Amino acid sequence: MTKLILGMGLLLAAALTTAFSCVLDVHDGYAVHAFDFDGADLEKAFPHVEVSEQTWDAAGLSALAVHNTLGHVRVAAWNETRVALTLTVRAKTQRALEEVEVELTQTPGRLAWRTRHPDAHRARWTVEYVLSVPAQMDVEVKLGAGHLEVAGLAGAIDVDLGAGEVELVDLDGALTLDVGAGEATVSGFAGPSLDVDMGVGELSVAARAGAAFEVVNVDLGTGEATLSGLRARRVSLDVGTGSLNIGLPPEADYRVELEVGIGDIDVEGFDGLTRPR
Repeated sequence: MTKLILGMGLLLAAALTTAFSCVLDVHDGYAVHAFDFDGADLEKAFPHVEVSEQTWDAAGLSALAVHNTLGHVRVAAWNETRVALTLTVRAKTQRALEEVEVELTQTPGRLAWRTRHPDAHRARWTVEYVLSVPAQMDVEVKLGAGHLEVAGLAGAIDVDLGAGEVELVDLDGALTLDVGAGEATVSGFAGPSLDVDMGVGELSVAARAGAAFEVVNVDLGTGEATLSGLRARRVSLDVGTGSLNIGLPPEADYRVELEVGIGDIDVEGFDGLTRPR
């Protein structure tokens, strides 16, 4: 039997759909709008460029970590038994380009990269990491502001984004997602657990057909959360201000707890509600 526990404050007809868009202009001093550039705009904004490529034997490796201040991080699975990195550093001036450092730390079973710059709180540069890795690798990414993409991995994924956009596709491992402000899209997810903590923005989660989870926890401060196909023993969803849209598999057996402080809740695939006393 499916049990749905619903807690709500004052219902509003209009969801707060524009709250997060203005927050993205500045985050901890960063000019976050810089990561919206692409193609010719990116080249114009950051005309000084340095590209490097490197590979590592993946034998004995089980985890990777990337800590980047401003830019893009892309991690995708491939069938090779090695790790490949294409690193692109862009800057407004040649001096700013030369001041960017990417530090690699190698410990048993783990590779970790960290971007360093003496003037980290000004958007005079941007760094892009493009990684191809074996599918079973555990991946940790911390990004101050920018765009993050992870695809096709079966290991545990731990993402911490200050402001920007996250796209996670076809993941089979446990997922921990922490976003300060922005937009997060998770599609084709089939990991054993999902834990999301998001300050302001939009969240979309779509489970892979037939996937079953142990635990799903989502905490969104302000914004909109849309979740579909969730089949878990326990689902806990909490939105402070905004809207929550959830689609539940009708044949599943689980416990669902939903709470919205101010806003709307829309539940599909469920024919009864239990309100807490």
